[in-house]
Amino acid sequence: MTSIRAKFRCMSLKPDWQGYTEVLLRAVMGSKGNSEENKQFWEATPNGEAAFTVKGHSGLFEPGVFYYIDMWLDETKPESGWQLYEVAKQAEGVGSVTFHPHYRDRDSAEKAVAPLWGNLKMDITKSGTLALFGEPGAWWRITFTRAPADQE
Repeated sequence: MTSIRAKFRCMSLKPDWQGYTEVLLRAVMGSKGNSEENKQFWEATPNGEAAFTVKGHSGLFEPGVFYYIDMWLDETKPESGWQLYEVAKQAEGVGSVTFHPHYRDRDSAEKAVAPLWGNLKMDITKSGTLALFGEPGAWWRITFTRAPADQE
């Protein structure tokens, strides 16, 4: 089973009056003062953004906190998940990928605690990694997990 891990930082949360929250995460930077782990992630994914909307605010995301984004190909055709929308090849083995949350029907979307709409886009510079994502239309499971404080 193909699995890929990225590391992003929560930049902002914007709750609205209807009970939804916009979440914005960006890829970690490899600049001076960051952890060795962040530098390694930055070398493979120097640019990326996850901008999506969730129902309510479960407390999962907090501005300034780092998160692992774990992605794995899901061949079960789930009721909901993330669908690979675009693979843009820029050179041999490198480019960018874009995912969108997707629901098979309105009932699945209403029951979801996952992102309702938005996108996850990442530039991939580690040679050969882009091929792991496959073709647009594939379903992926994507989870967001708080990184340990010592890895910030």
